[in-house]
Amino acid sequence: SHWLEAAGARAFWTTLPTRVAMGAACSSGGDYVADIPLDMHVSGKKKALLVGINYEGSSNALRGCINDVVNQKAVLKSHYGFEENNILMLTEAKKQAIIDGFNWLYEGAKAGDLLFFQYSGHGSQYQTWSENCDCLCPRDCLEEPWPGSIILDTEI
Repeated sequence: SHWLEAAGARAFWTTLPTRVAMGAACSSGGDYVADIPLDMHVSGKKKALLVGINYEGSSNALRGCINDVVNQKAVLKSHYGFEENNILMLTEAKKQAIIDGFNWLYEGAKAGDLLFFQYSGHGSQYQTWSENCDCLCPRDCLEEPWPGSIILDTEI
């Protein structure tokens, strides 16, 4: 779980599962409550981007990742006061859809806003010229060449 402060807006993101290599199982089971303090004062808007990818029909299929984001959405609404129209949930999403989701999440962000991101699916690492980067593995990373089809941590 991580906090990010940019332009005065607070962003929280969590990955479920965290740093899972290709072929590992997705964590799901029971209600997942975000690490957002229940008593946190938010003076601005609350927006959430939730991404769950099961890789259905592939040899790298996971079970429960879509359930993770469905459950997280319910928790954000019932425990944290997020409104339906401020939650974008993507399932079996390709890279461009996730990038578009981040653009939606960041659009109009200002001081006092709470931006939440959850990813449930495969993750990996990719060696760039200068460093090892963690990455998210969208649905199209199974068919398209890397790094063009993955989302590096430096891109978020």
